[in-house]
Parts: sequence; structure tokens; C-alpha cells
Amino acid sequence: ACGRACAAGQVCSDSACVTSCGTGLMNCSGVCRDLTSDPSNCGACGRACGASQLCSSGTCVASCGTGLTNCSGVCRDLQADDANCGACGNACTAAQRCTTGRCVTVCTTGQTECSGVCRDLQTDANNCGGCGTVCPSGQVCRTGVCRPSVRFDGTTASSWEARTAVPFGTPGFSDCSPAGSGFFYGLSSSSFSRFNESANTWTTLATPPTNFGAWPGPAWVGDFLYVFNTTSLYRYSISANTWTTPATGIASTSGNLTVHDTAGDIYSFTNDGRLVRYTPSTGAVRYYTTGHTSVSEPRVAYDPVSGLVYVVANFCDVNDFFAVNPTTGAVTSMPALPRSGCFNDPFCSDYSGHLYAVGPPDGSGDVWQYNTVTRAWTAMPGLGFSHGFNGGCTVTDTGYLYLSPGDDTRMSRLRLGP
Repeated sequence: ACGRACAAGQVCSDSACVTSCGTGLMNCSGVCRDLTSDPSNCGACGRACGASQLCSSGTCVASCGTGLTNCSGVCRDLQADDANCGACGNACTAAQRCTTGRCVTVCTTGQTECSGVCRDLQTDANNCGGCGTVCPSGQVCRTGVCRPSVRFDGTTASSWEARTAVPFGTPGFSDCSPAGSGFFYGLSSSSFSRFNESANTWTTLATPPTNFGAWPGPAWVGDFLYVFNTTSLYRYSISANTWTTPATGIASTSGNLTVHDTAGDIYSFTNDGRLVRYTPSTGAVRYYTTGHTSVSEPRVAYDPVSGLVYVVANFCDVNDFFAVNPTTGAVTSMPALPRSGCFNDPFCSDYSGHLYAVGPPDGSGDVWQYNTVTRAWTAMPGLGFSHGFNGGCTVTDTGYLYLSPGDDTRMSRLRLGP
């Protein structure tokens, strides 16, 4: 301010009295000056440029050099000058830096500037994987990819609850039921029924068009159930209670599960060791080579958290557990079931980052949960009786894991959290 003098030993820098000039400034008669751009002190204190000249890089020049602009008698780089960013006098905030003529917010490691705000593209549902990429309603952003929100957290009740027995033997159940359904389907050979969870009752439905054999397990997508069997894909309409055959000439399958992903594509595992995918919207069929050729009663499950299709290709082989990435086709081996012996037929997903499986027969009826993120197995409450060989399982939106053992038609359920 006028008349304000700095104390002895101080200089004036940016309208403040300081003990010394900052980096790039020089004390010129008690005032800090930038000798590279000050036309009154150009290259040295007191060296003034002519009336028509500018100070550029400490030299009096007739005009600013390439890439510089005359801002009130000073040559400025409008592409990088925080005080003159993109235009003379356009100053960036303290949290910004001038980059290519634009004030850009400086973000910490792991974040990206999107429209002036720092965002985590790995977790931000409104900027998922890239600025402006918004996840659809009901989905969250995980590892930069929009995925369904997690329905279950991996916790369970401490004991199983008995439910009405399945009306036929060797059942396979529909994969994870959609929100608000309140029921699921059981299928075996030429028997087909629907289980009403609240009423605890089974209802017989239209007779299947072929003998599906044991533990077939249909995929549930919208109004339809899909089942791969032998060289055909069969489809059941829930609203019409009728069966059709939308695809034939498919590589042979038998004793297998059929599952779906969040896009509505259908998967199963063929007798020659390939994962098969069917896209209902186009009728396209794709095969994935896995390198697993020993196939018996293959179990298949999909998890949207990891985005992988999980396969146990050979019944009662504890080590034959792997996953296929349906986008890249990459095949990854997974940790063996901790229970000595082998995988049994029950194998299903809660579509929330967890798979469920059982081992060989034992008195406690052991059941295991697999975390697809940590890739670790955890023992769950046992059935309390031997589940024998074979069987089926499914997870419903009401929050239960249902399981039927292979040696009889009993069915039990376990509450899943939260």
C-alpha cells in the first residue's frame, strides 16, 4: 500500500514484506523483480527496455518470441502460465495447474481430472473406466468396469432349515433367481417343477421336450429358462408354460449345468472340453478352448463381480477347477477345494462374489463357500447329515441358498447375509 515501507533487512515481494526474494526473483533496491520478464529490470536491476520493447528471457526485444504472448508488456506462455492460462489475466486456482492452455485440477495418484474434479475411475459409477462413463441403474463400478451391485455379503446363518422335498430325484435347479421372483425351478430327466418359496410348495409344469438326464440346471433370463442338452439348446417360456428349441447343431453336452451372465448370454460346458456361449439376441454361438478334455458331469457358475465363468469339468476331481474370461478367452486355474476327495455335483453362484460347492459324502454334510475376489475357500455350516454324491443348489433373491443332496429328495435352505 502507498506509504508502507518494509523494515530494514526486508524486501517487497508480491505486495508483502519478506526477508528474501523467492526462487527466480532478484532484490532490486528492496523490491523483488523477475529479471527474465520485467521490462524495467530486464536481465539486470535497473536495465529498462525501450517504450516499444518487451522483456523476454532477460533480453529487451521488439516482440515476444514464438509461443509467447504480450500480456501487459510481459511475454507469457499462455499454454503453461498459471497466471495467464489460455489468455492474459486468466489465473488458475491454487489447486490447479495450466496445462495446454487449460486450468487443470492437480489430482493425487490414482485419480483423474474429469471436468475440473478429481475422480477415481476404478470406483466412480459416474466415471467408470473413463470420464463421463455412467454405470446403468443398479450397477456399481469395480476395477473400472460397471458391474451389478452386490446382493449378498458372504455371511450366513448358523444352521440349515428343512423345506418340502423335491418331487423327483436327481434334480438340477435354475441358476440365481432374479429380483422379486420368490421361486425357482427344478429339472431332471422328463420332470419339471417350480418351487414357491413362501408357500413351500412345488408345482408341476409342462413336460420337457426331451430327457434332460440328471442335474441339468437351467439358466434363467427374463421370461425364459435355457438348457443345453446333447446337441441342442432348449428354451422354456415362463409366461406361456411352453418349450421350444432355438438352436441345434451345438457341440454335445450332457450332465451339465447351464448359466447366464449379466448381459443375458448363456453358457455351458461341452463333452469335448470347451465352454460354449449362446447369445439369445442374435443366435450367435461361440466356443472357448480350455485345455480340459476329461469331462464328466461338468459344473458351471457365473460371477459378475469377477466377470468370469467358473467350471469344474470333471465330477469328483478336486483339482479340476478353473475360470474362463468370456471377453478375452483366458483360462485361469483356481484353488482346489480344501476338502480331501473331490467336488460333488452341487455348484452355484450368488452373483455377489461367492460360489457354493460340496465335497464327497461325509456325516456332517460339508458345504463350502468360495470368494471370487480373494480366491479363498471357507467352510460353511454343514447340513447335519451326509449329502452323499450328486445333488444341486441355487441362490434366490429372497436371500437363501437351497441345496438338495443326491442320495434322496430332501431339500434344505441356509439364510445368506445381510
